Amino acid sequence: MKALVYSKNIGNGKPSDFGKVKDVCPFCDYKDVENIIEQKGEVIWTENKYPVLNKTHQTLIIETGHHENHLGNYAPEYAQEMLKFAFHAWDEMKKSNEYNSVIFYKNHGPMSGGTLSHAHMQIIGLKENNAYEYIRTQHFVGVPIIREELVQVNYSTQPFCGLRETNIIVEKENLDEAFPRFTQIIQTVFQHHLDKLIYSFNLFFYDFEGKIIVKFVPRYPTPPYFVGFGIPQVLDETTLIEDAQELAGKLC
Repeated sequence: MKALVYSKNIGNGKPSDFGKVKDVCPFCDYKDVENIIEQKGEVIWTENKYPVLNKTHQTLIIETGHHENHLGNYAPEYAQEMLKFAFHAWDEMKKSNEYNSVIFYKNHGPMSGGTLSHAHMQIIGLKENNAYEYIRTQHFVGVPIIREELVQVNYSTQPFCGLRETNIIVEKENLDEAFPRFTQIIQTVFQHHLDKLIYSFNLFFYDFEGKIIVKFVPRYPTPPYFVGFGIPQVLDETTLIEDAQELAGKLC
């Protein structure tokens, strides 16, 4: 896969509230009206003011106007409406046919790759790269957590990167019907990470093989065998099963 080119000059100007010197959060009182693509209540789809990746179209979903709120503690109705709006934005970029692929993901926490803690998501159109080039079915199978008619959840036994990758899977044709439960599970898994003292993680959203999949990836210091050789690590089966049973209890 061709590497994405990062523009350092643009990146140097990005605000951050994870470092020792914290900038004022630009999302708390968002005023870049000229960059707003679409808005519904507090939720804003906007152009990224710092498009650091060449040959891409970088956009953001600002989830809320409240700095301390996050996907784990939104009211259920708000979480559903926010996610529906984000999925709408994702679909609009995919339907435009302007990009080779469109990626949709969320950072949470200081080790997640983001620079701002205020809840937001990123939707990026890649003009040259195929983000799905190395995506395989095996990345979304594993130890079952729950199996319901509309939604399945498991822990990856062949993860992309590392420990406790959680997959939430729904058939695309069932997404509208499943959306309330789908959202509830996403929120519960989000809070479950925080309960387990996992403060940094990513959510990746996939439109893959007729399914919509959300993958939670905890972010720890990256092991050298993954950095140097691309070898992921997975927990032993006994621990995965124990963890699956714990999370299943919260999803009942």
